[in-house]
Amino acid sequence: MLPAVRPATVLRTALVIATLLTAVSLWIRIAALDQHDTPGFRDVRNPSGLAVAYRLFSVDDEANIPTWFSVILLAAIAATSLGIGVLQRSRRAPLHRYWLGLAAVFGYLSLDELSVVHEELIWQIGDLADSGGVFTHAWVVVGGPLVVVFALVYLRFLWRLPRHIAQLLVLSGALYVGGALGLEMAGGPHVGFNTTYVLLTGGEEFLEMVGAAVCLYTVMRYAWELLHGTEGAPAHPAPTAQRDVGGRNTANGSVTSSSGETNR
Repeated sequence: MLPAVRPATVLRTALVIATLLTAVSLWIRIAALDQHDTPGFRDVRNPSGLAVAYRLFSVDDEANIPTWFSVILLAAIAATSLGIGVLQRSRRAPLHRYWLGLAAVFGYLSLDELSVVHEELIWQIGDLADSGGVFTHAWVVVGGPLVVVFALVYLRFLWRLPRHIAQLLVLSGALYVGGALGLEMAGGPHVGFNTTYVLLTGGEEFLEMVGAAVCLYTVMRYAWELLHGTEGAPAHPAPTAQRDVGGRNTANGSVTSSSGETNR
């Protein structure tokens, strides 16, 4: 999928929605701090209005409005990256595999947000590692190294992109990982119904949504530039063979005669 709307419009809309969802969630969760043990809050069949609002808008819950917003953002990044990868492959561009890989990663993240695969890892890894404190959410034990590996694999990709696109991707990654791993770990020692945990998890999900919004803007902007032929030059282009007047190939140090034979 390549963008049919302006990327800046999508970014502004996504940031407004992320801010509103986080603000509503914080207000409801703080209001519910002294209500979570009451019958009206626990009763599934006849819940109180606050309990219904909590389940619909709490960013620390699953399968609700904030979750679906995050799923849509991540799926849109995956679809746009896939579109770029397919387009670049048709043009025989050297980085198309990285775009297809990016599509696969964000496709998985979207499914994980929906099905909460990493929550299952918490139980499996937590039992093995007897984790606690900052590792209360034990999936970070696996998530941290995976982020490092991903960053190392994609260094060449970032190096070869136009500088403004690479910088925006790094910014979006820092925001997303800062929330998903950084604040997730910070909230580990405070798990429970308390103001500290509410604020930390609210900040975590907000950073994730903002990071995803910036990433979506970035891939849409790059796709827009590709379609309109306005993409900037790579910050560090791949070396290409250049010939001087004497027929020398300056990229690899060989000298080519006028008959096409190469002398070294």
